[in-house]
Amino acid sequence: MQRTVSALAAEGVIELQPNPDDRRAPLVILIPKGRALHQALSQRQARWASACLNRIEAETLAVLAAQLRDMTERVRHASALLRPHRAPIALPTAPGRRLVQVTAGEQREEPF
Repeated sequence: MQRTVSALAAEGVIELQPNPDDRRAPLVILIPKGRALHQALSQRQARWASACLNRIEAETLAVLAAQLRDMTERVRHASALLRPHRAPIALPTAPGRRLVQVTAGEQREEPF
């Protein structure tokens, strides 16, 4: 991860700022060049996804989405069973928030 962050900083895509919550882990901030690159890549990915999904019926996509949600839950559950004595698992959810697996059956969402 550090090599990637260093390379992005060297390319002028991001800048590192002090993190008031953790001095060892600076905040990684997109600067204008990085925001432009992110926007261009997002648009390219959207075109690609549209081309991939172009001829798939909405109902088929709904079924696929439900199956993926089910598989995700199964993976989370199995992962929790394999490491019952480890620290909580933090999973990304909405931007700026994460889902923390407190125990095998308990989760909570919190900001980060």
